[in-house]
Amino acid sequence: MDQDVFIKKIAHLIGTPYEDAIKAKISQATGIAVVAGPKDIITRDIRNDRAIVSVDGKGVITAIRIG
Repeated sequence: MDQDVFIKKIAHLIGTPYEDAIKAKISQATGIAVVAGPKDIITRDIRNDRAIVSVDGKGVITAIRIG
């Protein structure tokens, strides 16, 4: 999936508090099956079939990217 298309589908989640249920919402909206939350352990390789959620110190989503 193209990064721009991906962002348009999940942009409304940026700035919201992170909770584990967000991973399912991202998967449903984008079709990407693997979604890694901020505390999930992932490999350092770049994968087009994985979304990565980043949060700030307060647990608010700051970015969601393919990788």
